[in-house]
Amino acid sequence: MSIRPTPRFDSSEDSDRDPHRLAILPLSDEVHFPQTDLCLHVVLPEYCELLRERFYAAPFSARVGTVLLRPESVSLGEQAAVYHAGTAARLVDLRDTAEGCEIVLRGEFRFEVEREIEGGPCREALVRPIREAELSEHDPDVQSLRSELFDRVACLSLELGDRFELDDDQLRDLRGGLPFEALVNHLAANLEVAPERKLQLLRDELPERAAGLLTILRCRQQVLDILRPYRHLAATAEVN
Repeated sequence: MSIRPTPRFDSSEDSDRDPHRLAILPLSDEVHFPQTDLCLHVVLPEYCELLRERFYAAPFSARVGTVLLRPESVSLGEQAAVYHAGTAARLVDLRDTAEGCEIVLRGEFRFEVEREIEGGPCREALVRPIREAELSEHDPDVQSLRSELFDRVACLSLELGDRFELDDDQLRDLRGGLPFEALVNHLAANLEVAPERKLQLLRDELPERAAGLLTILRCRQQVLDILRPYRHLAATAEVN
């Protein structure tokens, strides 16, 4: 498949390619994607204080970054290591709770961590934005990918019913004409796969991310096809 991306940068966006200084939130089992919302419950007091300060100083425009913790790095007395791929997001909502605060992050762009900045109460890093190349919605290969993604999701939703990860509202949103990038990112965010696999999807360029999602969906369909002849046995066992 030969999707031809068009660079999205113009001269007015040159500054966006410079490193940004961001507070980073290390997450143990979540990977955030651009153009999707992520709800988090934060309990560390120093992070809640920082988030409150930034949210009330600049509502809906304060940025933070999320990164995935390396599972093998969590040990007593040491700062846990993180993967260097992440997503910068706007802090669009914050509510205090008895245990800390609940926040909503709206993903903006992918980044690579250049280096962490020591000395602050919260983890901060210099990150370099990674801008997605712009794809034409009219490109035949984009249309083919979009069509197969819809078809695979529809088949799995029909067969799995309530066991499928996407609920009716999410499926309705996907059918509502989302741009290709938003469609791919929403699927990547909502499908239940291992965090490390989601991180690989985040690192992939958009065409490869879509192809990776298709691979996941096809594999699920193949498993269901293999198991289908045996389902009546499970139903019979439940009745007995």
